[in-house]
Amino acid sequence: RVSSPVGLANQFLNPLVCDFLTRYPKVQLDLLLVNRRVDLINEGIDVALRVREAEDEEPNLVTKRLREARTEVVACADFLAAHPVSHPTELLNLPLLGALDADRLARLRLFNQTGERFEIAMPARLGVEDFIMRKEAAQAGLGFTVLPLMHCESELASGALVRMLPDWHCAPAWLQAVYPHRRGVL
Repeated sequence: RVSSPVGLANQFLNPLVCDFLTRYPKVQLDLLLVNRRVDLINEGIDVALRVREAEDEEPNLVTKRLREARTEVVACADFLAAHPVSHPTELLNLPLLGALDADRLARLRLFNQTGERFEIAMPARLGVEDFIMRKEAAQAGLGFTVLPLMHCESELASGALVRMLPDWHCAPAWLQAVYPHRRGVL
């Protein structure tokens, strides 16, 4: 059983799964596509694909980092023109489109080149984990959001979205495969 965030599966796993099942016709694959942290042991997950910051890795799981996963704070150009920002404190006055934690707040941690750190916890105008919906809402000028680069790279290149606070960056994270310790299991 394999777990993956929905957006990651939609963007990258579809062709891999089809190729894998074609190459290994006797394998049965059970995919659990969810945007929450899964409990590998209690939910019977063999491997989970996820994006986590280095300090958010679980020591009781084997973690294999697959690739760096950059995240960007973005908005459409018209939104940024109407709401210019030069420091993360100014984001607190703007509508956020983001994923909510259990306390119904969205969180954002930013760092700059000098090591200054700024953390935001605020209500979201649109609380949703789905990257596609957040991206479309940001393109419509409804607020700013945080997106993995792989979900907004073409929009940044075309100018449909722009980076806010280019001197500030989200905490580095990794796309990783995690699985429980199992001696002797291939």
